[in-house]
Amino acid sequence: MLRNVLCRTTPVSRARGHTAIGGAAYRAGENLRAYGQGENGQDKTFRYSNRRDVVRETFIMTPKEGAPDYLTSEQAPTKAQLREQRMELWNDVEAREKGKTARLGRELQLGFAYELNHADQRALVEEFVKRYATEGGEREIKVQVKTKAGTRIDTKKVQINFVADVAMHDYGKRIPFAGASDEQRAKIRNWAEAGIPFVSAEDAKGMESAHVRENHDRHGNITSYQIYQPHAHVRITPRTVENGEWSNDKFASRVLNEHNFAMNLRYDWEHLQNTYLERAGSDVRVTCTPEVQDGYPLHVQTETKDPVTRNIEERLSEKSEPISEEVAAEREKQRERNQEAQEKLAIDDEFREVHKETLRELQIDQFQEENSGDAPEAQQYRIVEWYRNVGRRLEGWRDAVPEKAAQWQERLQSMKPRLKAWFGYSPPDPEDTASRNGADPPEPQRTEPEHDR
Repeated sequence: MLRNVLCRTTPVSRARGHTAIGGAAYRAGENLRAYGQGENGQDKTFRYSNRRDVVRETFIMTPKEGAPDYLTSEQAPTKAQLREQRMELWNDVEAREKGKTARLGRELQLGFAYELNHADQRALVEEFVKRYATEGGEREIKVQVKTKAGTRIDTKKVQINFVADVAMHDYGKRIPFAGASDEQRAKIRNWAEAGIPFVSAEDAKGMESAHVRENHDRHGNITSYQIYQPHAHVRITPRTVENGEWSNDKFASRVLNEHNFAMNLRYDWEHLQNTYLERAGSDVRVTCTPEVQDGYPLHVQTETKDPVTRNIEERLSEKSEPISEEVAAEREKQRERNQEAQEKLAIDDEFREVHKETLRELQIDQFQEENSGDAPEAQQYRIVEWYRNVGRRLEGWRDAVPEKAAQWQERLQSMKPRLKAWFGYSPPDPEDTASRNGADPPEPQRTEPEHDR
């Protein structure tokens, strides 16, 4: 069985309205105090202790050496000590990043398969975070170096030794019992039809298999549902640590902002998790990147493929179930309509380019006509040549784009008196026209070339 799991990375930035301490309190389900972020410079407390039922456990991961003293201890910290460490850590980040649009870190959201127990899930995320955040080794990045001759691109070696704050969650978003949308009701029906058990919040404690938790009020009435959806939130600091101090620059964080980092993150997360699933004896495999999206990267394809990777590729290459003739016919019609729409758009884009080029040449010709001392014969020849070229260009759009052809016909029709004036043609006699219509003849008008007016 192949299942899709979440693997996503997003920046934490003040420009987006994020706060380091507020986000950490929300993910950990704790009440954390932010120094000096309240009114008149007072402290502000972010209160999210009501989310404790969603949070399974939290912990902070640091490099083997160089972490600040308040994050190092010989024994595992208690919950109260861990809360104080988390509050000190993210207040320290808030104090060091002073810009209004400063990056306050990067968050990873990592989904787990149901078949992994809680111990395996924690071991998996710890190994993954070490590889990408706390003990990632040495990397090379490109930087700009200013010299007297200008700037040049150079390479710089950085150490990937960030601090990571991890929160393990068991459940997804709540679906209300009353007022649920049609889509949410359909989800609940699908869970019931799939045979997923619905259990109370008390019975759901410690469960490591697929289930739906029913949340009740104090009177015993169901208020909402939550599907068991184990996942981890990993918040990485914007600076690395060395010798107990934070780095003075943020060069290492550029590695986390690269596009390749996000790509490799997804591929390696599914690869590592499938290894854990194989050890657990499960036939389930996970993927973060559907084949239709971007397939497997080169560094995975060129490796010696283990049974896990081969199994994934075989399942991704399996054909889908056969569809009915009506559905196939409807899909074919839809493809034909899409193809026709794309062809029309291509024709319209091509016409628009010719239109712009034609107007540009017209402006140039008008400018030359107004600022040149050419003889009238030369100006007449240039105008006739221009209109002939326009007619040749627009020949191909008469049938393909009738609405555009009609617009151009109106434009050229409005230019007809000007052409006649250039070639010495006189308009019909107004007295004859008026007498035929039974009206008084208008005042006679001079007929002369436009450039003499």
